[in-house]
Amino acid sequence: FLLTTFFESQSQSAHIVLKESWQHLGLAIVIGNLVALLFGSVIAAIIVLYHSHRIAGPLYRFCRIFEQIGEGRLDDMMQLRKHDELAEVAESIQLMIDKLKQQREQRVQAIKTTLNELDQLKKNGTAIDDIQPIKQMLNALLLQQEK
Repeated sequence: FLLTTFFESQSQSAHIVLKESWQHLGLAIVIGNLVALLFGSVIAAIIVLYHSHRIAGPLYRFCRIFEQIGEGRLDDMMQLRKHDELAEVAESIQLMIDKLKQQREQRVQAIKTTLNELDQLKKNGTAIDDIQPIKQMLNALLLQQEK
């Protein structure tokens, strides 16, 4: 009987101390979690932006290069920043541009050769009816290829 009263009073005072401790500790935990969440969000945003630009930048350049290729301009070189992703794709695009340039040069050379041969036929007096429209077509093709 004597000990029961002592333990009850001790447990109630301990309960009050624990309750007050939880209130203070709870506030500290909430503030700490908010700070950690804010810090983590900022770091995550920086990492996501950095990596997305390493991919989005080259994709943007690819779109510009594809537009130029569609317009027939093959002079611009495909270059990326030092640490950009998709370097293998850029190399493949540059290889494609080089091959397209080579094919264009071969077509231009073939047209020039054909024009020279037509001039030779005309000089030799070979009777070819309506040689002038053929020359005009070839000259138009030549101008188109040299753009």
